[in-house]
Amino acid sequence: MPEKAQAQAELEAVAAPLNETLEAMMVEYKAKAEEYAAQADKMAKSVQQLKVKEIQDMEARISQFQENAQQELTAKEQEVLEPLYKRAQEAVDAVAQEKGYSYVIDSSSGMLLFKKDSDDIMAAVKAKLGL
Repeated sequence: MPEKAQAQAELEAVAAPLNETLEAMMVEYKAKAEEYAAQADKMAKSVQQLKVKEIQDMEARISQFQENAQQELTAKEQEVLEPLYKRAQEAVDAVAQEKGYSYVIDSSSGMLLFKKDSDDIMAAVKAKLGL
C-alpha cells in the first residue's frame, strides 16, 4: 500500500531521536565504567562505592529509557499502521463477500483473514470426545 512508506517514515522520525539518545547514554556509561575499571584500585573504598552506585544508577536509567522508548514506538506503530490494517481487512472482507467465499486464508502465514458467521461446533466436538 502506498501509505506504508509514509507510515514507515513516521515511525523512523520517532525512532531516530530515541536511538540517538540511547547511543549517547551508552557512550557515557561505557566511559564511566572504563574510568572506574582503570582507576578502581587507586580509589578509596568510599569513592569506589560511590562510583559503583553511579554506574548502577546509570544502568537503571538506560534500562528504563529503553523500556519507555519501546512502549512509545509500539504505540506509534499501532497508531500509524492500524488504519492500513483496517483498510486491508475491509478490502478482503468485501472481495470475500462479493465472491461468496466462506474462508480466506493468507497462504504466506496460514492466518485466517475472513470467515462467514457460522456454527461453533466446539461443544459438539467436546461431547464427541467425552469432555
